[in-house]
Amino acid sequence: MRAEEYLNIVTEQMRCKRAREAVREEIRDHIEDQAEVYMAEGMKQEEAEEAAVREMGDPVETGNELDRIHRPKMNWGLIGLIGVLGTVGLVLQWMMQKYFGGGEAEIRIGKQIGILLLSFGVMIGVCYWDYSRIAYRARECMIAALLLLIIGSRFFGKQINGATGWIYLGGISLNIRLLILLLVPLYGALLYSWRGQGYKAVGKAILSMLPGLIIALVMPSTITLILLFLSFVILLTLAVAKDWFKVAKKPLLTGIWGVVLLLPLMGTGAVMLWGAGYQKARLFISWGEPFQGQMVRELLGGSRWIGAGQRPAADQMIYLSEYTLAYAVSYYGILAVILLTAAIGFLFLRFLRISLRQKNGLGMIMGAGCSVVLFLQLIFYLLNNLAGLPMGGSYCPFLTYGGTGMVVTYILLGILLSIYRYENVISESSIPRKRELVS
Repeated sequence: MRAEEYLNIVTEQMRCKRAREAVREEIRDHIEDQAEVYMAEGMKQEEAEEAAVREMGDPVETGNELDRIHRPKMNWGLIGLIGVLGTVGLVLQWMMQKYFGGGEAEIRIGKQIGILLLSFGVMIGVCYWDYSRIAYRARECMIAALLLLIIGSRFFGKQINGATGWIYLGGISLNIRLLILLLVPLYGALLYSWRGQGYKAVGKAILSMLPGLIIALVMPSTITLILLFLSFVILLTLAVAKDWFKVAKKPLLTGIWGVVLLLPLMGTGAVMLWGAGYQKARLFISWGEPFQGQMVRELLGGSRWIGAGQRPAADQMIYLSEYTLAYAVSYYGILAVILLTAAIGFLFLRFLRISLRQKNGLGMIMGAGCSVVLFLQLIFYLLNNLAGLPMGGSYCPFLTYGGTGMVVTYILLGILLSIYRYENVISESSIPRKRELVS
């Protein structure tokens, strides 16, 4: 049997058309390598090819085995954990509102359940979407996302306390601070598309950070600016470490992280030395009011390992959504919050591990971007709730209520599930190029 006939029979057994070409190329390479060995031993080309094909085994059995391996798969365990955490988080928010209301608007549980179900459906839809289709449209997608954010904030935005953090479309309100985080996986796709371009790619990578960072700065939202900047820098670091750009890695990474460490000091110093009075005040306000840290310390100070602890004064019960964990420690105890936080952290670390082990660079960098955003949100929220460090406007997946944040979280989770789903289907060579997307 000749090689092409063998390959046709093998790939006909595979139901996932997307995986057929990559498998065909891989088996063809094996046959050609083995045929060269036989020719070196004195066989003629046709005889060597037939011998190499026979060594591959029965084509139907081989095809069935490859069909079992190279097909989309669902991680039902992680999907179930996401469902449990989403439900627990919603119930926890409602229970904390019930016991620690503190004058905050009551959670409309019916609406939040509807948003949770919608978000879960969006996640499943994104999971079934082939994320690799974005590979050579990353620039267009990034530009479109930035334009939508700019136009939305400019023409449909509304200032609240001097900040334009929301877009209002009819009866729908969208939180720009959370929508902007969807730029991170797109930025990862951009980095992937610039592989092999040397320092030119590094320059483009740095410049591509600026539009999103400027939007966060103009809003203004310090916590969003920091989260977005760190996410971009971590992805750029990962791309450089993987030697995508073929540059001197150690000097470049040293320079990047040297700037990262100096920027906060330089920015704070500039505002304190030359900033106007309102800018100095905004610098402190953006990191939260001083009494918020005091409230957290009182909640934690009166807590127990299991069960309710000492409840602070009623006039200090504020900002429930940003301090859900602190309230939960006060009511359910330290151990319960440790277990809940560990479950969320396990989910995000599991997704990060899945992303970093991807065989194709696009899945690796996009998955890492989604995981980094989710994990940084969790870290900032923990610093806000359990360390008493005032970080105003912090958001945590599963623990902060609101429509935009929930939908954005589940979109990011959907991308991560899509990367897992197509792990054995999409290879580096099978990622479509621009001409294939247009045809």
